[in-house]
Amino acid sequence: MGIEEFVAGLADAIDLRDGKVNADSVLRALPGWDSLCMLNVIAYVDEVSGIVLAARQIGAATTPADLWNIAFGGV
Repeated sequence: MGIEEFVAGLADAIDLRDGKVNADSVLRALPGWDSLCMLNVIAYVDEVSGIVLAARQIGAATTPADLWNIAFGGV
């Protein structure tokens, strides 16, 4: 999975489908970013990569690109 597809799926998972999310978006600055979004991110990453993120990993990630690197090892 490429980063563009990952980011588009992430935007769907957190209900921001209107182009407000890109690979360099700051997660904490996204509209409506909260603990429910974090749970949706955990579920989405698990679904697409089989990796279950810990909350601390999401907290350490600044951007969707960081999450993609965790999930796919920067491949």
